[in-house]
Amino acid sequence: SNFFSALFLAGAETGEERQLTDYTNDLDPSWSPDGSRILFTTSRDGFQELYTMAPDGSDLQRLTENELINDLQASYSPDGSQIAYITNYSVGDGTGEIWVMDADGSNQRRLTENDVDDHRPIWSSDGRSLVFTTTTRPHPDGRVGISLYDLESDQLKLLTTIDGFAYFPVWSPDGEWIAFLTHEDVSDPRSLAVMRRDGSDLHVVLSGEEYS
Repeated sequence: SNFFSALFLAGAETGEERQLTDYTNDLDPSWSPDGSRILFTTSRDGFQELYTMAPDGSDLQRLTENELINDLQASYSPDGSQIAYITNYSVGDGTGEIWVMDADGSNQRRLTENDVDDHRPIWSSDGRSLVFTTTTRPHPDGRVGISLYDLESDQLKLLTTIDGFAYFPVWSPDGEWIAFLTHEDVSDPRSLAVMRRDGSDLHVVLSGEEYS
C-alpha cells in the first residue's frame, strides 16, 4: 500500500515545524482540551484505527482495533473525558455510524445503526449532544441532512427535513444554535442557515443567490 500522510506540529509564533509521525496515512489530528494528547486516525495497521500520542510524538497508544472496519473523524468532548468518532467499511456505502468511547478507548458504544451514512460528529459546548451530517437514502441526489444525538436521553433526531442538502454543521459558542450550509440542488449556490438545537426556527441568514 502507498501511504502519503504524516502529522507535523508547527509553532504558532515561530512557524517551526516538527514531524511527529511517519508517512503512514495519519489524518484528522485533534487536540485534547488540556493539550496533553493528540488524537488521530492512521492506516499503519491496515484499516484506519484511532491512536493518541503525546504532543512530541511519543507515548503512542492505540484506542481501536476493528478488523475490516475504519475508525475515523474522531474528536474529544469539551471536558476531554470522551471521544466521538465514526466507523465505516468504505466511503459512501451507507455504513457510516456514530460512536462514542471513553478517552482511554474503553466503553466503545455505537449511537446510530441504520442504512444511511452518518459522519463528522461535532460536540456541543456542554458535551450533551453531537450534531452530524446524515446522507439519506434512497434519493436521486443522495439527500443530505443534519442529525443530533442527545447523549443524556440517548435520543436521535433528524433536525432538517428540507428537500436538498444541509451539511457542515457548527455550534454557536453557547450551544443554543447550529449553523450549516444548505442548497436545494447540486448546482445551486450554497446558503448559510441557522436553527436552534432542536431544529426549530430554521432560517437562511446569508443567501447564496446574492453572491452567485
